Amino acid sequence: MTPKLKPDRTEIGPQNNQMTIVIWVSNFNHQNHGFWQPIYLGKWEIIRNTQVSHLMMDIASFASVALIGFYHLVLFLFRTRSKEYLFFGLFCISMGIRQLSVEDHAFIIFFPDIDFDFYIRFIYFTVLSIGIFMCMFIKSLFPEEVSLFLLTRQLEFLVVRVLH
Repeated sequence: MTPKLKPDRTEIGPQNNQMTIVIWVSNFNHQNHGFWQPIYLGKWEIIRNTQVSHLMMDIASFASVALIGFYHLVLFLFRTRSKEYLFFGLFCISMGIRQLSVEDHAFIIFFPDIDFDFYIRFIYFTVLSIGIFMCMFIKSLFPEEVSLFLLTRQLEFLVVRVLH
C-alpha cells in the first residue's frame, strides 16, 4: 500500500434519515500524518464553494509573492554585485511555493501523481530553504552587523536538516 495525500471533497447523494460513515486511516509512513484538518459535513454547494475560494486565494497568494520574487531575480540579472536581490527573490519564490503546500494543498492539484515521500521532503525543503535564503538576505544587507560565525552555524544546521 502506498501512501497518498488526497485533499478533496466528496458529495454523498441523498440518503435515508440515518447514515454511517466509516473512515480508515493508516499511518505507517509518517509520524505526523492522518487528518490534517477537520472533516466538514454540510451542504455540498457551501463546502465546494469554500474549497474553491480557498484554492483561489492560495493561487493568488502564490502568484503575487512569486511575481515579486521573479522581479527581484530580474533585478539581480542587471545588478549582479547586489546579492540581496538574488536572496530576496529566492526567498519570495520559496514562500510562494510554500503557500501552495499548506491548507488545501493546491500543489497536489497541479501535480496529482507526485510521490508522497517526495512531497513531504519537498515541503520540508521549502521550509528550510526559506530560512537559508532569509539568513543570506540579511547577511547581504548588513554584512558588518551579522556574525559570520553564527550565520555559518545556522546554515550548517539547515543544510544538515535538508539532507537528513
